[in-house]
Amino acid sequence: MNHRKNGFLEACFVQLGLFLVAFMLWFYFRTKALLAGPPLADSYAQSWSFQFAVGAFYLVICLAALAAVFLAEAILLKIYRHFAGTERGHSGTP
Repeated sequence: MNHRKNGFLEACFVQLGLFLVAFMLWFYFRTKALLAGPPLADSYAQSWSFQFAVGAFYLVICLAALAAVFLAEAILLKIYRHFAGTERGHSGTP
């Protein structure tokens, strides 16, 4: 089996890394501002531990969405390679 290096996996890791950095920055500054603000009616929400639980919930949802984006990118790349190979007279398989 011939495996060509196409950079797709590396691009996925770069996107994942950028996403995690952006999420952590957003979470930290949002939580810090929320906890520094006026007291909330729900006192249990005024703690880092509760905010970590909420952040973990958001993180799971966002990672599922990112996985869907990766899947869509893989499908589109496969379709592109199939048609690009067909136009050049190749069968699309290595």
